[in-house]
Amino acid sequence: HPFRAAWFSAPAQHGLFWGFDGRCDRLSPEDVADLRATYLGLLAEVDHHLGRILDWLDTTGQAGRTLVVLLSDHGEMLGDQGYWGKDNVLASAHHVPLLVRGPDIAAGHEVSEVVSTVDLAPTILDLLGAEVPPAMDGTSLRPFLEGRTPETWRGLALTEIDLAEPRAPTRFERALGLGPLTANAAILRDATHSLVHFNGGLAPMLFDRRRDPGEQHDMAATPEGAAQVARLRAALIDLRMTRADRRLTHLSHLP
Repeated sequence: HPFRAAWFSAPAQHGLFWGFDGRCDRLSPEDVADLRATYLGLLAEVDHHLGRILDWLDTTGQAGRTLVVLLSDHGEMLGDQGYWGKDNVLASAHHVPLLVRGPDIAAGHEVSEVVSTVDLAPTILDLLGAEVPPAMDGTSLRPFLEGRTPETWRGLALTEIDLAEPRAPTRFERALGLGPLTANAAILRDATHSLVHFNGGLAPMLFDRRRDPGEQHDMAATPEGAAQVARLRAALIDLRMTRADRRLTHLSHLP
């Protein structure tokens, strides 16, 4: 796909280690193993200090009235298919952890449904007993946290990525011949598939995560894939129409 060629068209990740030239496609298996081990070591440090916070809440008697939400702002490519960093359309760059602990939350309950970070603000407001404004895109996760399954659930997660840079054209803009308004993509995931819709006339990408959890085989051009692309594109349009700016909706001047 042109995206992959664009990603590797120029040095991309100079900061991986001291003296690295940014050519991720030239890393040896030993380099990849060392970089992953270093990253996981840093995660272990985060885990240790998170444990200190949770222990302190327990020791001080505040755990029973404290809501703890753990997530990250983005995922990370750790050498998957040669990619590093977060400037990517694949799931590893977008999939983030979500752990919630608090009063009346079902401990140890794992939710397999597709949820989104836009659901967090409505969830926190709901748990605090506050009203969720209609302008918010997400839906409260409270039923899941209480061990229940909502009667209806969106089952979709939309992420978007900007591959442009205002100061100077990026390698994506240069390699793909796109401008700052079209060097971007929207990614829609449901329980089984991932659709990557590129702006600027680029072909889409489609992955069946049931058979291809690592999103290595683009099947958008296959007959089966074309039907899934059409289905998910319609769902993407529906979702964007549903989550349009609604700050001035649900209002009326009539009695």
